[in-house]
Amino acid sequence: MKSSYDRLERLVDKWLDLSCERMNLKHLLSTLNRLLPSHEEEINNALQQGKCYFQSQLRILIMQEFQDRRLHEAMDELDQCIKEAEGRPRIDTRILPTPKQVIRGLVCHEKEEEYHRLKTEYESLQRQNHQWIVQMEEKKQAREEKAYRFHQAILKITQQPVQMDELLDQMHQMKLPQK
Repeated sequence: MKSSYDRLERLVDKWLDLSCERMNLKHLLSTLNRLLPSHEEEINNALQQGKCYFQSQLRILIMQEFQDRRLHEAMDELDQCIKEAEGRPRIDTRILPTPKQVIRGLVCHEKEEEYHRLKTEYESLQRQNHQWIVQMEEKKQAREEKAYRFHQAILKITQQPVQMDELLDQMHQMKLPQK
């Protein structure tokens, strides 16, 4: 098995080859051939030599940078860590939760908070509703009592003659609104 550094060197070589291919030398070649049509072969050779020189000098600069950064040693250390990790037994249980589990946990927490908020609001509305029902029943009962007393007073008037003073006293007791 090749080391990571060897694979990196191969990648650099491919990159250099593609970079040199992509250089726009065709335009330069066509311009020089129009200016010096009798020297077409020499121009092609010169451009080829320039391309090879560029590629070799760029490779030297890249390898020097790798050496300055001690990339070869770091890559060897990485390969060693990978080999050690491959030699260890796999862990079947997951130590960290998956992103899906984290999202579910956050959503569940938010749902639980919303549930408690809604439950508290519901209980408050139930208490308020109960108070209103009690008030309405009390007012209904008071109204029924007044209606009963008024009905009794009407019956009393219709069954026997009553003095005007008695009638006014009964009306004051019923606390009817006066105009």
